[in-house]
Amino acid sequence: MNKYIKQTALLALTALLVTACDEEYKMDGLKTQSTVVIEGLVTNLPTRQFVKVSRSGDFYASGKTERITNATVQVTDNAGNTYTYVHNPNGHADSVGYYKPAVPFIGQVGRTYNLTVQADGETYTASDEMFHINPIEELEFRVDDDQVDEPEDEDFPNRIYEVLMTVEEPQETRDYYLFRTYRNGERIWAESSEEDPEIYVTDDVLVGGEINDIAIPGYFENGEVAGAEIYSLSRPVFIYYRDLSKILANDGGMFDPPPANPRSNISNNAYGVFQASAISYDEIRIEAAE
Repeated sequence: MNKYIKQTALLALTALLVTACDEEYKMDGLKTQSTVVIEGLVTNLPTRQFVKVSRSGDFYASGKTERITNATVQVTDNAGNTYTYVHNPNGHADSVGYYKPAVPFIGQVGRTYNLTVQADGETYTASDEMFHINPIEELEFRVDDDQVDEPEDEDFPNRIYEVLMTVEEPQETRDYYLFRTYRNGERIWAESSEEDPEIYVTDDVLVGGEINDIAIPGYFENGEVAGAEIYSLSRPVFIYYRDLSKILANDGGMFDPPPANPRSNISNNAYGVFQASAISYDEIRIEAAE
């Protein structure tokens, strides 16, 4: 794994296996009450706004969760704007349960966004403030000697380059970040799962108060395009991701505490999170001399 960010990574969305003592143990009849799950995002980019509404499944259920397609979804801000969302406006098969603004809008740094969802006869609300993010100043690449000697992915032995990122980090504020990495425009996926992308969150304390030549997750080969994306986070959203990471890291061992739901900023006991984030993105093509 890359050093720096991966050393401070608090969240890796991977498949959750509940095991104990080398043998999987299931309690007979263990079921969970179906609960509304809301995942919402407002950004400073015009096409990223969405709200996903679904229901949680049984503890041992696999596959996609049940999507809610008849919810009422609205977002307002503290500047007096109201945005009505509609379900899957383009009719995409992979967007069932996703709601998009009827009229596209761009989120503004410094504003607070308020979400209201009506589903299953209940009303759910959440608020989040969008904080500033500085642009990525520079991306550069270099050979990682450890990758040359022992590649992380044996199927791609030529992925020996790591990409270093520099961003001016404000020293006067406590800041929280989410990082995403792309290869040739596609999200880099977790090694242990075909479904869940790796996501990393941190604060400016864990990165030492500065983001200077920090290696982004993933390795690359000559000719590939590496993309880095940073989201600003509020503290409540950061706490949600941190709690979630602890759940996913819990392997069911005898010394692990029983799993608990992440602390959510959504009311009425719903699961999930409503997030307002400014985004900074940059990319670099690996063009190394042969």
